[in-house]
Amino acid sequence: EQSEHKGSHLFEKMISGLYLGEAVRLRMLCLIQSGQLFPGQEAHATSILSAKDLKNDYLFQTQHLSLVEKEGPLGAQAFFTKKGIPATEEDGWIIWELCTAVSTRASRLGAAALVAILERIEKASADSLCVVAVDGTPFKFHPFFQKRMNVAIDELLPGGHRVRLEMAKDGSGRGAAIIAAVAQRMNWSSLS
Repeated sequence: EQSEHKGSHLFEKMISGLYLGEAVRLRMLCLIQSGQLFPGQEAHATSILSAKDLKNDYLFQTQHLSLVEKEGPLGAQAFFTKKGIPATEEDGWIIWELCTAVSTRASRLGAAALVAILERIEKASADSLCVVAVDGTPFKFHPFFQKRMNVAIDELLPGGHRVRLEMAKDGSGRGAAIIAAVAQRMNWSSLS
């Protein structure tokens, strides 16, 4: 509700690196207000998590989600203590579990969308390898995102399918240009 595109791009907001850290931050604010996170220091923690830096970014971003998951609950505890919110071991566990839940959901949603497309175009089979180029910071930088996507694909496409995910080297701009060129060519051939 507080994003730039309020009420739209909902799927993107659940899987995009631009929004994952913000999803965690907003949920942390709810947990703070209910007294489940940083008990006894609700006002202080809320003010720090609600403050923006010079780039107009909040304290907790997707890169921090990745860091917390990589370093575990003690890393989460250390991160927030360093940022001025004395965190307990229990706070560290809550934050780590929240980060894990948000990134796991994102990777599984991305995998589900990919599987739906592969099934629609009938590309997922045991007979041939289907290589899919994936773009995005969670896939590129998150320590477990790619593995979780592969696990979800295995669960959703049983029967010995062969799908390999690879990091797109040239970003989405070049892919969009190729798709536009193919679509235009297909349109021209249908006119002949």
